[in-house]
Amino acid sequence: MANSKTTLKKGDNLPARGKSKKNLILDMLRAKAMLGLKAKSTNEQAEQAFFHHVAESAFNLKDNNRGMCLKLLADKGWASVKPSSELIEFEFDDKADPHIQAAQVMSAAARGLIPPDIANTFIQSIKSMIDIEEYTSLKERIAKLEETLNGNA
Repeated sequence: MANSKTTLKKGDNLPARGKSKKNLILDMLRAKAMLGLKAKSTNEQAEQAFFHHVAESAFNLKDNNRGMCLKLLADKGWASVKPSSELIEFEFDDKADPHIQAAQVMSAAARGLIPPDIANTFIQSIKSMIDIEEYTSLKERIAKLEETLNGNA
């Protein structure tokens, strides 16, 4: 790697990265003595005061921002539910040739047993398996050729 004036080296004096946005907000809440915080409040105390205030707004039926506050509390309190596919069962011969397996998947999709996007995932998986098998086979053949050329056969 070429060195230039901008290449960082061990021991370089770099400017501080600065505080995260979260810490800047917590510092501001403390500095302005907002939410009943004192200047020496910990980050945990500042976060608790902030979320207490958000919760009060979230459960105040007259607050126009209550929906947004409820969403904020839910997003920060619980991980979002990740979509997942349901278990799918259809006839599939894992010992069959790849083109036959692909035909089985397409047949299942055509009959409505599996959704098209899942069928596509199956087909892409079959294609990836073919690619891996080809790579492995080529690697073995090259190793045998090199061994033969070197007189080790």
